[in-house]
Amino acid sequence: MKHFLYILRSEVKETYYIGVSDDPERRLAYHNGESKGYTRQISLVGIPFLFPSYK
Repeated sequence: MKHFLYILRSEVKETYYIGVSDDPERRLAYHNGESKGYTRQISLVGIPFLFPSYK
């Protein structure tokens, strides 16, 4: 299964968030919607960098 390392930028703070997912677009929606944690508070945007990972 293909996975991606993704880097998201915060609209609120000058920070970046790094994660891994098989569906980065879905993960971004989760971070900004369903998530109750830190990532929702900092309003992550875009997927400026995607790095595919193959096993």
